[in-house]
Amino acid sequence: MSVTKNHKLILITLFLLFTFITEAQTSYDKGYFIDNNQTKTECLIKNVDWKNNPTQFTYKTSNDSDPITVTIDNVSKFEIYDHLTYIRAKVAVDVNTSRINKLDDTKELSLTTSTLFLKLLVEGKSNLYAYKDGNLKRYYYSNENGDINILEYKEYINKEGKVDKNQNYKSQLWSNLKCDSIELNSFKNIDYEESDLIKFFTTYNTCVNDLSYTFKKPKRTKVFHMSLRPGLDFATAKIDHSDTSINNNLNVEFDRKLEFRFGIAFEYVLPFNNDKWSLIVEPSYRSFSSSKTIQLNTTSSILREDKVSIDYSSLEIPFGIRHYSFINDNSALFFNLSALVDIPFSGTITYEDHPNFDINSGASLALGIGFISNDKYSIEGRFAFPREIISKKLHTTADHSALSVILGYKLF
Repeated sequence: MSVTKNHKLILITLFLLFTFITEAQTSYDKGYFIDNNQTKTECLIKNVDWKNNPTQFTYKTSNDSDPITVTIDNVSKFEIYDHLTYIRAKVAVDVNTSRINKLDDTKELSLTTSTLFLKLLVEGKSNLYAYKDGNLKRYYYSNENGDINILEYKEYINKEGKVDKNQNYKSQLWSNLKCDSIELNSFKNIDYEESDLIKFFTTYNTCVNDLSYTFKKPKRTKVFHMSLRPGLDFATAKIDHSDTSINNNLNVEFDRKLEFRFGIAFEYVLPFNNDKWSLIVEPSYRSFSSSKTIQLNTTSSILREDKVSIDYSSLEIPFGIRHYSFINDNSALFFNLSALVDIPFSGTITYEDHPNFDINSGASLALGIGFISNDKYSIEGRFAFPREIISKKLHTTADHSALSVILGYKLF
């Protein structure tokens, strides 16, 4: 894949457009924060629906005011009403991950002390909090005097070389959060997962008649989508062939042609940032055929020509990520960045008087911008950067690129 100055300009322009629209579209919701002086400020907080626990946030005092960013150093608590609450706490942090290839052979946790924003999951006599940073996911609880402690859990490699678990959090819960209606087996069956811990802390606080808040994750009903994707390719191909042994210039740039394409798109909506991000894969049938007559360089005064033809069909498979900028509940702009793999069904580049070339698999990047209406109908403009379509030869390279207009109809 070759990237020219024009292609870089397209990338920069789309990136700036994406950044501007994304920033302008993000909502500010009603909430408040409490600063170090325990002063409560009612405001509008930028609702990012954080995947990882934040260290700062942006707010406005009114819809028309300028945004202000504050950090964890200046805020002890903030809340977006009916959505989420974070509190600042100085707590022990386990630096171990649960990635199999990074597990050590020590059962004990490796703890350091950090100041974090913890997400409130359950509030009552004993509170439950969550902390997430990439692959690291840990939970905390508070006792009656307000101290916040980590619920101890760690995966490690035991003496037999197998993955084992330190599940000391079960003993912590049994020792500190007993209640008459909670049986011992209930503690044994708690997994170190958000849903299990929320259920247990809700049960405990209800049992002691002191439950004031339980975080309820919005139910995600539209996670997988499938769409029909017909469209048109405005495509071209270019061959650079310089055979110095016979002093002929066989370079060709085929005229752009409109070609029909058809695909089926599959989409998975990621569970953060208010459903604005998704993973997409879109296997599509496409073809390109064209011919051109070229003049050859010769040492004589006799004009020589050669006719070059390309005939090529393939399965094109973009794997990518999509970001939505919602306009309302049923309409949105979207942006795609995809790695594109092209698998030819058949394909040749044919010269009448010179050797021919078979077309091979290739890969490139593709950028797309589109609009979806009524949560069903869509249109997308997509640019596929040039990709190599023949095996590299000593004197020959060839690439194919396309600007596509793709319609969409969402089946579910």
